[in-house]
Amino acid sequence: MGYACPRCGGRVERGSSGGGALGVAALFGVVGVLVAGAVGPLRCERCGRIRRAEFAPSVRAEMVRNPVVLGASAVALVVVAVLVLVKLAEMR
Repeated sequence: MGYACPRCGGRVERGSSGGGALGVAALFGVVGVLVAGAVGPLRCERCGRIRRAEFAPSVRAEMVRNPVVLGASAVALVVVAVLVLVKLAEMR
């Protein structure tokens, strides 16, 4: 999910917020990685950290929508994993 930097036009991505995001990712696995990626700070390769307010309104709307999709994906992943485990337990 890269965005164009409002300052230089370069690539902006959600970065890791440091140890906290890594801890969440390690604790919750794939779901933690999805959540950490959804809420990390925005960083340009050239300009560094970019505030959300610097982006155009349409880009900000996309920035809100994308983490919701990632969150829904994480929930769906957990539900599918639980259903598979329940089916495997029933087969015994």
